[in-house]
Amino acid sequence: DMKMLQFTVRGIALDQTSRLPLVLLHNRERNILLPLPIGPFEASAIIVEMEWVQPPRPLTHDLLAQMFIKHSFKLISAEIYACLDDKQLARIKYRSKFTSHTMEVRPSDGIALAIRLESPILLSEDVAHSLSEGHELFMMMIFPSQRFCTWSRINLRLLLCSYLCSYTRNDPSLTCWTENH
Repeated sequence: DMKMLQFTVRGIALDQTSRLPLVLLHNRERNILLPLPIGPFEASAIIVEMEWVQPPRPLTHDLLAQMFIKHSFKLISAEIYACLDDKQLARIKYRSKFTSHTMEVRPSDGIALAIRLESPILLSEDVAHSLSEGHELFMMMIFPSQRFCTWSRINLRLLLCSYLCSYTRNDPSLTCWTENH
């Protein structure tokens, strides 16, 4: 049985080399901060929930969360449990009445759903170790008296808008929404 560590989302950063987003995961017990590479749309879904941005129509993760609530499902956890090559494997564990279920998901989707349903985000020790390799800077960041990502609401919204604009230039509904906010 693998040891799982609980993490919370501290924010979103940009990888300086790839210019792709990283979700920053913090483990309070060991006070470590780990970067998990994710795509721009997944970063947007996480930012939207962290900043309580109300899109004109619900995003996919919002619909899933509403379905969980409406049908009395309980999200037990989102788990990133293994690495395969340079990818992480994840699953969600949930319960419906007296039956437990497990479903394979992308790590970012599990995280986005866990944030919305206020459920634990768990990483195996092996995954935590793998994410820390080559990112000693993140491992060494210890902030005992201050929050790590004290991003202002405007900065997160600008980051969200830049993702949406750069990846959806041909979709007027999304471009329109970013221009109005």
